[in-house]
Amino acid sequence: MTGAVHNERGMVLLLVLLIVALLTALVIDFSASTLVDLRLAETHRDSTQAYYLAKGGINVGRMLLQEDRNNFDARSEMWGQGLDEYPVDDNAAITIKIDDLDGRIACNRLMMTNNNIDVELKQRLLRLFQRVLDISADEALELVNNLRDWLDPDDDGDAESNYYLRLEPPYRAKNGALDTFNELVMVKGFDAPRVARLEPHLSAFGGPGTNINTASAEVIQALAEEIDQAAAEAIIDYRTSTPIKAIKDLEGVAGLNDAYPALSTKATALTAPLTVKSEHYRIRTAAYVNEGTRRLEALVTKTGNQLHYLKIL
Repeated sequence: MTGAVHNERGMVLLLVLLIVALLTALVIDFSASTLVDLRLAETHRDSTQAYYLAKGGINVGRMLLQEDRNNFDARSEMWGQGLDEYPVDDNAAITIKIDDLDGRIACNRLMMTNNNIDVELKQRLLRLFQRVLDISADEALELVNNLRDWLDPDDDGDAESNYYLRLEPPYRAKNGALDTFNELVMVKGFDAPRVARLEPHLSAFGGPGTNINTASAEVIQALAEEIDQAAAEAIIDYRTSTPIKAIKDLEGVAGLNDAYPALSTKATALTAPLTVKSEHYRIRTAAYVNEGTRRLEALVTKTGNQLHYLKIL
């Protein structure tokens, strides 16, 4: 009888211990779940604040461009300085970078509004591709023709839908303008490494002209055959200390030699003229609030403060 009582007490004790263990596990799980939910809520809060901080940075960039009202555009101006992890408070910072897209060659401008090719821009692309990608003239011409086929409205050419539909996965030729520069990787011959090398010198969005104040040495050399590396470096050295306010400012600059007449001619070209001002810009911002991070990109036109798109990167 006594043994039976002890067995019952032992069973009760085991049952109590089991219940306590289950309750403890439940409390621990609830606490962990609560901490996770709290952490997610904090991250969402920080990310939301970072988004609005980054969006505010876009507006700051647009304001800087609007306040720039002189007759030239150069990186030495306020808009070209940007901000690098500027502290907003102890737990937040913002980075703002403004790129002048008119210092690059706009791919979409290869095809003019009448669906004819811009011969001047074609020649610049040929020279740029050869120099930047280190390829032959024939290979550069093939790339230009492939880009033309992607942009023009018809399906007549070697790099049209009949080529792309045989790829895996298949897709059709755009037969229209590039929506973004990265779309260039879809064009025959433009793989990701090549597009990355071309990115500092090309854009999808931009005007017909090229701003000599912000163009890279490679883009400057692509302007004309007479412009060699020494001439491009002479222009960059000059504009570093003195922004170019008119192309005639370069007359007599040491190192230009035969390049100045070519530059002067490009300044009065009917298509793809050489300029000292810009209209098209890309603004990129990165904001950090505690652990929350947001990156935004906007494409804007200076005149009229037009916003063409705003996207999260």
